[in-house]
Amino acid sequence: NKWSLGFSAYKELYNNLVLAAGFSLTAYNDIRRLDGPNVLPSTERLATGGSESNRGFRDNTLGPVFVTEEGKDILDGGSRRALHKLELRYQIIQETLAFSLFADSSNSSFSAAEEKAIQEEYAKFASDTGNRPSFEDNEPYPFETAISHPQYLWTKNYVSYGSSLNLLTPLGSVNVSVGWPWRRCLNNLDSCAHPRGNSAFRQLKGGTVALNIGANF
Repeated sequence: NKWSLGFSAYKELYNNLVLAAGFSLTAYNDIRRLDGPNVLPSTERLATGGSESNRGFRDNTLGPVFVTEEGKDILDGGSRRALHKLELRYQIIQETLAFSLFADSSNSSFSAAEEKAIQEEYAKFASDTGNRPSFEDNEPYPFETAISHPQYLWTKNYVSYGSSLNLLTPLGSVNVSVGWPWRRCLNNLDSCAHPRGNSAFRQLKGGTVALNIGANF
């Protein structure tokens, strides 16, 4: 079964200036398969990164890492996903054009049981040289613990910040944003085995530009 919970709140600070905050939690539970381990198929996995979830990173580049025997990293999401957004919005032209400053926090993961099943499955494919696929960078945590441990929003999740322009057209809302990673690694580490985002993220040219039509907050 799959469930999702989302909530957004808006507070007017001044005329045409609004503070917006929101979160979205999605997860699959009780996964049962007849064709292999009880792990969510890759076609159904929840990815994050990009204009819809975390604007400082490219599409679908956040979450667990599958490393092949050849050492290639494969990123394809997990069975649980948490998205958090915070924006300061200013309406430049009434009902037409707005400017925003934003901070995004998101990640996807597998449960501890799924991680164990994946590692056991990969152990079967060890080659004669000892090389085998591996599963890494999984950071599961119960969603509700973010209330008692708010630091999870920036230690268990990837965080980015930036600015965007939102134009209301007859075809819907058009959002153009540029974002930078706060860190390329989890747990606020400066270096890790699988850094995400642009290597020049501390420079102006290291931003990720995204275009979204009909975007929802």
